[in-house]
Amino acid sequence: MKIILALHSSGETQQGTAFLWRSYPREMELYALLQGHEVEIVGSADRNTWTKTFEQLTAKIDNADIIIVTDNGILALALALGKSVVAIFGPTDEESIVRQFGRFQSQSNVRIIRSEKSDAQCQRPCNFQAERGFEVKGKCAKGKADCITEIEPEEIFNAVLTLIK
Repeated sequence: MKIILALHSSGETQQGTAFLWRSYPREMELYALLQGHEVEIVGSADRNTWTKTFEQLTAKIDNADIIIVTDNGILALALALGKSVVAIFGPTDEESIVRQFGRFQSQSNVRIIRSEKSDAQCQRPCNFQAERGFEVKGKCAKGKADCITEIEPEEIFNAVLTLIK
């Protein structure tokens, strides 16, 4: 079983900082749970796993069985290619991206994992709230979202198990 982990966003804000609120910081904990499967990390600047061309990235995604991904361009690509996907959402809205690109495949191959954080001050989707100056009491401040961090690697792993045939 070949699994791709694409848990970081390569986009940049106007201030030049990475979209940390779209990155899953517990990547290595999840990686450890996936022992026994062929796992490749793509799109992680600190691990130098960027692909050089779009064609290389497309080939990697197309050759994988399951893509575990946050809300980034690789999610859209995987959905468009009809791949089995575990999509992780923190502060962003899963409905818009999955509805837009999910039409290319059966939704039975898509698992959505999102924070269930129940915080009255958290307004999701809040993806650009901090950059627009609307964050509430420091939530989503400095491009980082607590809600994606609270998702347990075991929850993601269990979603992967439901896709293994």
